[in-house]
Amino acid sequence: MKIKKNSMLLFIVFIFMFEPKLLVKYDIVNYIYIAGALISFLYMLSIYIVKRIQLSKMMIFLILFRLSFMFQTFLNNGDIEMWGYMSIITATMCMVIEYYSKKSPRELLQAIVNVLILILSLNCIISILYPDGLINEIYFIGIRTRFTDVVFVTIALTILLDKIDNKVISARSIISLALCLFHIFNFWIATAIIGIVVAAICYFIIHKKHIIIDLRMVALISIIITLLLLLTNIMDGFSWFIEKYLGKSVTMSGRTVLWTLSKDYIESSPIFGHGTPVNGNFILSYYKGNYILRQAHNQWLQIMYEGGIVSSAFFVGMIYLVNAPLKKNISCTGEFKVVYIAIIAFLIMMLSEIFSHTPYFYVLLFVGYNANNFLSQKASPRIDRWGIKNYG
Repeated sequence: MKIKKNSMLLFIVFIFMFEPKLLVKYDIVNYIYIAGALISFLYMLSIYIVKRIQLSKMMIFLILFRLSFMFQTFLNNGDIEMWGYMSIITATMCMVIEYYSKKSPRELLQAIVNVLILILSLNCIISILYPDGLINEIYFIGIRTRFTDVVFVTIALTILLDKIDNKVISARSIISLALCLFHIFNFWIATAIIGIVVAAICYFIIHKKHIIIDLRMVALISIIITLLLLLTNIMDGFSWFIEKYLGKSVTMSGRTVLWTLSKDYIESSPIFGHGTPVNGNFILSYYKGNYILRQAHNQWLQIMYEGGIVSSAFFVGMIYLVNAPLKKNISCTGEFKVVYIAIIAFLIMMLSEIFSHTPYFYVLLFVGYNANNFLSQKASPRIDRWGIKNYG
């Protein structure tokens, strides 16, 4: 009964953590999600205070990362509501992962996966019934570029759950993979396709060649490429691939223009940044016949604008912290290999998209950081009377 209670509680909490952008367009639903997030936050905060739980290094870095652009947001009349709401759900979600990974690790992972599959299923139905989106090109999850976060985290955690259960592949995994592939190829999301290619290459290198790729090195490469995108015409060298296989122009749907324009905004406050702008948009650019404000469509440039070098240091610090426990697991038993590969894919996809305004990437970071806790309930093989190993 206790396990069922924990499972239901965790399922409800993550329903509020993974906000569907379509539903919160309606005021009443939006208020429900805000209330749910606040109650969940206060619940977890009370647990940490009453039980005197010490904050992990990863949690400290997350808090410092969120706080690092708080004052700039206030001073520059930024999106205070967005900053506050995102800070609450991110902190709550990560506290839940850290606490329940010790208490009920399998129930925690199963609850996250079930919510993600539910979200993808509803999004799939909406996209079939309304191919162009239900409201202003918005589907259940949000606009089509926001599918990427959910897809990669779902794939990683579903496969991880099978590994912990000692299953080759479950019906749940088959369903989730089918949903994820439908979203990527039905909408032909270029960033996600690049992520799949990166993940496939990493799987070959890590699984077949037994070479462990360092997350810190991948993050550094991603940052260096971002600098090259700003200072050189490096995209011209890949125009054949972008135009032929991704079906995009060499400007990556105007992204190169945004990257160039972002430079002037960042240079005006490179140390502490400007805070979170309204809806994350700060670059004035020409789009579909009008001049509008847009995001940087590059994670590193977006963080540099919002929090400068200080915020970037905390963000990289979280990647640094998750690197060691994941590498240790891969070197030993390897259950978290898929999480490791997913984080690498995210670090490369950050070149053309931002993931810090949604909670999904942080799920991977905190699940990976607490890898040892999740393995405490791993199913052990049993030997039957015929001498055959059975798992579960």
